[in-house]
Amino acid sequence: MLSVLFWNVQKKPLLDRVARLVRAHVVDVVVLAECAQTDAELLTALNGSEGKKFDCPRRYTNKFRIAFSSPIRRLPPVRDSAGGHMSVLEAKFRKKDPLLLAVVHLPSKQAARDSVVQGIAGELRRTEELRGYQRTIAFGDFNRSPFDDIMVDALGFHSLMTRDLADRRHLRTVAGTEYPTFFNPMWQFLTDRGVRPAGTFYLHESEPLNHYWYASDQVFVRPELVDTLTTVEILESDGVDSLLHSKHNWPDQTNCSDHLPLFFRLDW
Repeated sequence: MLSVLFWNVQKKPLLDRVARLVRAHVVDVVVLAECAQTDAELLTALNGSEGKKFDCPRRYTNKFRIAFSSPIRRLPPVRDSAGGHMSVLEAKFRKKDPLLLAVVHLPSKQAARDSVVQGIAGELRRTEELRGYQRTIAFGDFNRSPFDDIMVDALGFHSLMTRDLADRRHLRTVAGTEYPTFFNPMWQFLTDRGVRPAGTFYLHESEPLNHYWYASDQVFVRPELVDTLTTVEILESDGVDSLLHSKHNWPDQTNCSDHLPLFFRLDW
């Protein structure tokens, strides 16, 4: 099994809570966006108690903080996009085929046009072509909703809402060019879940158009990995304390981050 934790920590000093999350969910790969702490500080927090021992990969950019442990043997960087909005790493195992981990933190809609996102998605496809396989997991803070055009567009991330669609339409021809699909399980959270968060980010602003809940933090996989994706969760607690506002079910921005962590597991 391979378990991954992604969290946009909003430049908050949350490494103790990250370490709790890692222990509570037996995490193998930790990826933090907007982290003000260093690799060394992250490793100190993660390796401060008995359990799995973590290391940090060599990186091209300071955009993310990344740490990994077994079953991954090595996690070398493969490609870093212009602007540092995507880092692609190759997870190497002892007895299994490697996987591509595409870690993403896109600019907001206001800061970047869809053409910028198309360029980043195109870089990922070219990276797969160069590596010669499509065992790819893309995850991170996309600053978009799963249903936004650029997330579904063939020239964008081409992420579809069901396993069946992604599998049956694993290659779709548009204007004479074939584009591979992703399966995006995050659509399932965009509904009434009672007291459970209906996304990873909550917007309070009084704008004419406001969905309030946004699944801006997402994970999606290529069809080859669809059957291996066994767990996708938006985490509400670090294993000891809640990550939610004490009177509401949105993220506790005062004591934590404005984003909730995303956790997923693959049978790999």
